[in-house]
Amino acid sequence: MHSEKPIVGMEKVQDNTLLNIQKMVKRKRITLVLSTGCETGWFEFKGHCYYKGQIKVTWSDAKKECGKMCSYLIEIENKEEADWISATFLESGKLYLFNVELSSRHLFDCTAWTALNDLDIEGTYVWDHSNAPLTFSNWHYHEPSLLSKSEALTKDCIDILRGGIWNDRPCSYLNWVICEKSF
Repeated sequence: MHSEKPIVGMEKVQDNTLLNIQKMVKRKRITLVLSTGCETGWFEFKGHCYYKGQIKVTWSDAKKECGKMCSYLIEIENKEEADWISATFLESGKLYLFNVELSSRHLFDCTAWTALNDLDIEGTYVWDHSNAPLTFSNWHYHEPSLLSKSEALTKDCIDILRGGIWNDRPCSYLNWVICEKSF
């Protein structure tokens, strides 16, 4: 009688190894264990994994950083996700200095890039990875900067602020990176 030996991962898969594994599973000689969930250092939320980078970069460099990890800049689908991202990565909540609550300008102190942008058509926002149009928004009350044409032309990339609200910025701004991928 054969003892069950778990196989974790698919390291060093050769041409016929997968076929042999399938045969062994059918004959109940082995138990196949498939890993689910997020990798170490990533956080799980509703079927997606999220990772905050360690340095501030431009929007295009943020896209590249996420791509290196087989992921993409965050695409926020609803308020629940925006609030979770803020609470998990941006340390949201009221900020105090010497027991005095700081003003809303401090919302802009800890921000991260999202995949949202209007690079192709001014005022038409799309998610970069999925190319999906904007169906949910959570703009700061002074945003986006479409009322001032000169500002609007220079602010094409969107970041998320404390509290899960959004702001448009120049894509050259140095900002934190939060990457997302499905598991």
